Amino acid sequence: MKSLTAPVRGAGAVAGSVLLLAAATVSPPPDLVCTLTLDRTSVAPGALVRATITVRNLGWDSVELGFSTAQRYDFRVRRDQQIVWRWAADMAFAQVVGELTLAPRRHATWTESITAPAQPGEYIVEGKVTALGRDDLSASAGLTVR
Repeated sequence: MKSLTAPVRGAGAVAGSVLLLAAATVSPPPDLVCTLTLDRTSVAPGALVRATITVRNLGWDSVELGFSTAQRYDFRVRRDQQIVWRWAADMAFAQVVGELTLAPRRHATWTESITAPAQPGEYIVEGKVTALGRDDLSASAGLTVR
């Protein structure tokens, strides 16, 4: 909040100045930005595709991300609204609380190989950082299986 002082003049005015408060709602740019890249966007059925999710701290302060398990990210492939594959589906993660601190202008990256679906068509690959309370840390890219 910004404060301004202005002199008070006129009849009945008390000597001195009055404090005027001005409030403005300004949405700062997001400090963390998440991107997903695929090494190929058009593949044959069953081909391997390398998917990389990156979270970047664009801000000037360190950002701490909290996690409720040892899992830090997940990838999934969907067609229309149906999930056809999920990286973490058959995995168990240690039930330990963890943190990741991203210093200003730094990033964290995770890469996995995804097996393209057997059925030709258009798919969406989604990557998500599984930090607590940070549903905004996800990104997606299109994948064509021909």
